[in-house]
Amino acid sequence: MIELVDYPLLSDYKYEIQGFLRELCSYYTIADFSVIIANLKSGGGTISTHVDNGPYFHRSHRVHIPIRTNDETIFTIGDIQMCMKDYIAYEIGNTNHRHGVVNNGVTDRYHMIFDLFTSPTGSAPSQVSVR
Repeated sequence: MIELVDYPLLSDYKYEIQGFLRELCSYYTIADFSVIIANLKSGGGTISTHVDNGPYFHRSHRVHIPIRTNDETIFTIGDIQMCMKDYIAYEIGNTNHRHGVVNNGVTDRYHMIFDLFTSPTGSAPSQVSVR
């Protein structure tokens, strides 16, 4: 059973997180998870390209779900640039692909980032609608 621990802001997003987890359970057998809400400021906010390293990242599936974004936020994975869409789940190979993001829009970008500790129930899709 998955339990949500009550942290600040969790009450604002508790039902969305639970809904996302129900949908993600269609693709993964989730033994444990963590979730953060990441904000990237408008007007050039940047996360430089990098590769995530360490045991934590190698044991988990990192799934990004934009909850508010804009068409001027560009996520780069290797040589691919994309605009992630609201309420679509994206898993990237964050331990073996350089990735980063820049927000050139006029609104902040907010993502829920789930780290799922499990093995996929099958071949996991690279994006899934969760709304």
